[in-house]
Amino acid sequence: MTQAAVAKYGSAAIPEAEHRIEPTSQSRLDEALAILQDHKKEWAALDVDERIDLLEELRDGVMQVAERWVDASVEAKGLTAGSAQEADEWLGGVSLVVRNLSLLIDSLRDVAKHGAPQLPKPAFKRPDGQVVAPVFPTDMWDALLFQGFTAEVWMDPEVELDDLPNQQAEFYRAPSHTGRVALVLGAGNVSSIGAMDVLYKMFVEGEVVILKMNPVNEYLGPILDEAFAPLRERGYFRVVYGGAAEGGVSLSAPSRRGDSYHRLRQDPRRDRIRGRRGRRAPKGEPRAPQHQAHHERARQRHPNHHRPRPLVQG
Repeated sequence: MTQAAVAKYGSAAIPEAEHRIEPTSQSRLDEALAILQDHKKEWAALDVDERIDLLEELRDGVMQVAERWVDASVEAKGLTAGSAQEADEWLGGVSLVVRNLSLLIDSLRDVAKHGAPQLPKPAFKRPDGQVVAPVFPTDMWDALLFQGFTAEVWMDPEVELDDLPNQQAEFYRAPSHTGRVALVLGAGNVSSIGAMDVLYKMFVEGEVVILKMNPVNEYLGPILDEAFAPLRERGYFRVVYGGAAEGGVSLSAPSRRGDSYHRLRQDPRRDRIRGRRGRRAPKGEPRAPQHQAHHERARQRHPNHHRPRPLVQG
């Protein structure tokens, strides 16, 4: 890759990877966004029971593609099949997504029955009065597999103990919108992250999703598309391919931009989505959607993804 190409689509430290799947054309990007725009209100209005049914279908779908998912990851990363490296791909990829789906199912069942997800242990107050919500381990299996590990969410100081349920499952309790389209920038070489960020945006924040696979992990695109077919078939989810050009100019132009975007980490290429590089975008230049999230903030939150707000948000 030439230095000019590095400057345009990445950095000297993190150049854009070589494409193995042809980037999605502009017409197909427009088509995908149009379908999602047409179905975003329907998705936002979908009741909890239907969402649970979809999550169960998604879990079955992930299980059906699990072996191909791992095989593709092993091949793409040049790992040794049958080794501890392959085991890492099972644990860090398919297993996490299946676990995420199971926890979301449990959380939505709690929402349907109690109005909010139930904490594994009662919340309590610190000596200074700050409310603390225990969130991990969530069950016996977590306790056995992660012995010695616990996690808590320290709430904002103004949150009272008896008000804690009102801080959970906000979209299901008091929706802040009637439909949004989210662009998830699926980069990174941990194969579970893109899928789980899609689940977060859809089942926590109530947004339909266009997932743009980065050249570094685009081999997973067809597999995720198959596993998440129940969402795709109903017009709630689309997978597209490409680098910074497709993620930035193609999807942030005013005529075709989504309502929010979700990135995996801080990176210079992010600025192509936001329409600026450390400066305010000039008048008329594409700007980022107002509703933004990123991987680091999402991972501060409750493991079952329907949880109280953390004390600090990124």
